[in-house]
Amino acid sequence: MAGYSRLQFIFFLFLLASMCAVQVSMAGGKGSIKKLRDCYPACDFRCSKADIPYDCELICEQCCFRCFCVPSGTSGNKEECPCYSTVALPNRVATCP
Repeated sequence: MAGYSRLQFIFFLFLLASMCAVQVSMAGGKGSIKKLRDCYPACDFRCSKADIPYDCELICEQCCFRCFCVPSGTSGNKEECPCYSTVALPNRVATCP
């Protein structure tokens, strides 16, 4: 009986370790931001070709602060940041650029 519970415990530890490894491998992917101060240059680049760059940067920064992610490039690629592509800002018609 003691051997069976030890096997369960080892399996549980293996399962827990593999779940943590998956989370770590998914964090830090393309577009992810490690520190909030990194949002500013990422949004500057993201909005560099926008018609109204100042507004774009403000919205982008709010999205980045919530999601810790800004998609690569100046448009598109929102699939890189699932949170970024679904967040809707209060009192704004626009979503994250």
